[in-house]
Amino acid sequence: MRNPRLAVGLVAFGAVVTLAFTYSRAQDAASSYTPQTRIAVCDLKEVLANFPKAKDLYADLQKRRTEIEMEDKKRRDALENIEGELAQLKRGGTEWERRFAEMQRLGIDREVWLKHQNGMMMHEHHKITRALYEEVVQAAGKVARDRGYHLVLSYDRNMPETANSQELGAMLETRSVIWSDSQVDITEDVLKQIKSSN
Repeated sequence: MRNPRLAVGLVAFGAVVTLAFTYSRAQDAASSYTPQTRIAVCDLKEVLANFPKAKDLYADLQKRRTEIEMEDKKRRDALENIEGELAQLKRGGTEWERRFAEMQRLGIDREVWLKHQNGMMMHEHHKITRALYEEVVQAAGKVARDRGYHLVLSYDRNMPETANSQELGAMLETRSVIWSDSQVDITEDVLKQIKSSN
């Protein structure tokens, strides 16, 4: 070749083009690489059913529900007593009117009281369930991280018994996990984690 500079320039240009092409291919490969997502499953119902704190909290809630039912029975009995008295009195008389007005007042009081109590019970149940769920999420997250999982799905280990096909269809529609290997089930580990941190 007569011009050595031209030859060196062409070689250098070829090297630059080759490097640019190789770099571009490496970038494409790196951007299309997705790390493998490891998924675990956990039976949320099972965890909540065996959550020691949950049993105590829901037992307290049930005790409160029983107290409300007993108080409501007293209020209903009082109303029935007045109804029985009214049957013995002359309709439209002074005593009948007084007792009737009292029955109306007690009936309204009972309705308002019961609605308020039920609302408070629902609020308390919601608050407890939310707090327990947050603890389960924390425990499941710790177990998943320790075992190298990136995602935990909720599933039912056992298919619940149901009386009719409509209920069965509804349950099947809400199932997010159809099958999983028992090796990715972290339910027991989540329960152990919860028990050790409480």
